[in-house]
Amino acid sequence: MSEELRLNLGAAFTRYKGFTNIDLRETVHVLPENRMDFRKLTKYSDESVSEIVSCHSFEHIPYFECEGVLREWFRVLKPGAKCHIVLPDFKLFAEEYFAGRFTHHQLMINLFAEIDGFFNQPQDWHRSCWDFKSILALAKNVGFKTVRSVPFSEKNFFAVNEGEWVHLSHCTGSDTHFELTK
Repeated sequence: MSEELRLNLGAAFTRYKGFTNIDLRETVHVLPENRMDFRKLTKYSDESVSEIVSCHSFEHIPYFECEGVLREWFRVLKPGAKCHIVLPDFKLFAEEYFAGRFTHHQLMINLFAEIDGFFNQPQDWHRSCWDFKSILALAKNVGFKTVRSVPFSEKNFFAVNEGEWVHLSHCTGSDTHFELTK
């Protein structure tokens, strides 16, 4: 019985137990053979991947490339496999802004630009924004059977950080975990 292939796309400095980390960056968690553009998974054959996690990477893809990237992820997923996408939720950010809990500056920084100077490379900047309605439309257009917004309280997968189990959500209350099923 072969081991299931599970991909952490846009891994950067995170790792998830049982997942292969894919990223362009050279980090301690990304092996040299897995340094690649997560938008093009040509290394993987059709329906060869059991699960995908993309935590805070999908929003870095230019908007007009997102459908093609999601189609590529769909291609490599096995039937019934899940794709988890965690990202800033545009609707929630807008609600925070209009409620006066975010300034315009905070909204722009969190959605589109550098975050307090931490991300200093163009590939680190947000290039698209999403909410449930827009992810649902995109995923259905690509061919995913179901899409749901998963409450972070479900704790259905965890990050491993220096040997400690840490809940996936290092996220703010304005982030959403979308679960897409092929």
